[in-house]
Amino acid sequence: RLLEMQEEVGNRFLLARAIGALGELARAKGKLDDAEEQYRRALEIHESIGSRLTWMTRLNLGLVLLARGDYSGNLDMVTTVEAELGRGAEPSQLCLLHMQRLPSVAVAKDKPAWNRHLKEAERLLEETGHNESAVAWILDLGAEKAKSNGWRNEAKDAFRLASAQWAGLGRDDLAARIDDKIERMN
Repeated sequence: RLLEMQEEVGNRFLLARAIGALGELARAKGKLDDAEEQYRRALEIHESIGSRLTWMTRLNLGLVLLARGDYSGNLDMVTTVEAELGRGAEPSQLCLLHMQRLPSVAVAKDKPAWNRHLKEAERLLEETGHNESAVAWILDLGAEKAKSNGWRNEAKDAFRLASAQWAGLGRDDLAARIDDKIERMN
């Protein structure tokens, strides 16, 4: 009904935000096809009206691509967002850009890039205090990919950040699950 109302009054900005929210819900439920469809619809509207929120929709679409194992597609999204934001990117945005690259650079076995992005993500997480379930998920996924490369210390560092994210969100159960992964690596 909300979508119909936004279309009726012609508020394309709020329509795009509502469609993006539907993408969030679909992604949270693991309905990746629906999530991708909604994000792409929202992105199309954001682009057509010159919205400054295209960056967030692209990163959310990148999360769907990561969940599907499309690491190069995710990296393309992140690179596009970085170009869109340019020098005006805020610390929290930069933090997301560095973190969202981690799984992709691990799959590409680019250890120098991994170390650079993880270091910056960690610094920016501390600076901004940013806590989000998607961030914890990205860090966990990146750590798993680093671990599969044999990058034990790097994986542990990313797992620790993921655990801290979950703890910061009051999800001690999920933080403990990550801590168990670290313990099994010792």
